[in-house]
Amino acid sequence: MTKPSTKGIDWRIIIWVAIIIVTGAGIYFRFADLDADPPLYFAGHGQSLSTDPDHYCYFARSKILFDKWEPYDAGRWRVFEVTLMSGLCYILFLLFDISRYTANLAGVIVSLLSILFFLLALRKFINHGGLLLALFLLMSNKVLLVYGKLPYAENGMILIITLIFFVFVYYRHRLWGTILLGFLIALSAMAGKVFGFLIILPILFCIWYENKPGRYKNIIILIGSTVVTTIVWVLIAYGGRLNSLFDYYAAQTIGQYGLPDALKSPITFLEKLISFGNDTRFYFNAPAAGLAGFFAMIYILYSFSREKLKGNIPILFLLLWFTVGQLFFMPENYRPLRYVYMIFFPLAGLAAFVFSDTASITYEKSSENIYFM
Repeated sequence: MTKPSTKGIDWRIIIWVAIIIVTGAGIYFRFADLDADPPLYFAGHGQSLSTDPDHYCYFARSKILFDKWEPYDAGRWRVFEVTLMSGLCYILFLLFDISRYTANLAGVIVSLLSILFFLLALRKFINHGGLLLALFLLMSNKVLLVYGKLPYAENGMILIITLIFFVFVYYRHRLWGTILLGFLIALSAMAGKVFGFLIILPILFCIWYENKPGRYKNIIILIGSTVVTTIVWVLIAYGGRLNSLFDYYAAQTIGQYGLPDALKSPITFLEKLISFGNDTRFYFNAPAAGLAGFFAMIYILYSFSREKLKGNIPILFLLLWFTVGQLFFMPENYRPLRYVYMIFFPLAGLAAFVFSDTASITYEKSSENIYFM
């Protein structure tokens, strides 16, 4: 009886080479033709690809050219002026020049940093093979590619949310980590999009479900940090022009689009739920991420006990991140693709975790000592 040699292919080298190739390709395609118009196959999603990004760099441009953020003192679009993307565009315009390329560069920087922080968080609990899958799903996602090349406020919000996920994974059990999470939650909404507040729901539930000592104290600290940061931000950013904040959100929610039709009828609610991916073309434009995330959720819900899920709190966070986003945007009368593509990240993360989990089981079984005649 002879024992086979344990020497074989070093998969770690192959995986790292693949990671470098995927990363290089993703960066290349994001910088290629950065000043070009968006592709025509996204024309059916509305005009926002050609109009909305300019709103977020308009103030930075005005500050450079006229030394005034808002030359007309209108005040109505103050919400756009105080976004993360507006500030980043100002820095880039100051360092380089005012051009479409420089404005779009802000979008690329933020979108790549979002992927980086998300992968660094995943690295805490999945192997390199899972990281490669998550990287591939995010880098090859044409929605993230097209929208990530533009200075959307949504991209700034996603960056902050991925940073929230990173802090949650590594530092949620520390007092300063909880306070920082509240600060970032408020920032995702105030310097990004107001629905960035949604991310507080997965965090609150995870803190409660994990059942660590002092969980209620941590919940109070998290909410308090979020509220205080929001109040301070509003007072500093808007001062005596609070009406511009309230008028904008009133007009952009019920004022312009009315009460969601899904809340008026159970049948309409079911129709909106089923048609979510069709109306937004969310899954149509990224079927790989959608299918991978869907099967990953089935695997987790079927094979994970409550105790196992409690021991994998970041996975519960990703499940809730996706669920809260889906349920919030599902009933809305207006749900453009740029609002919802933030939930591609939890889909990629769940798929990566399941791949890592199943691959580890397979590897452990195949690594047992087997003897041959």
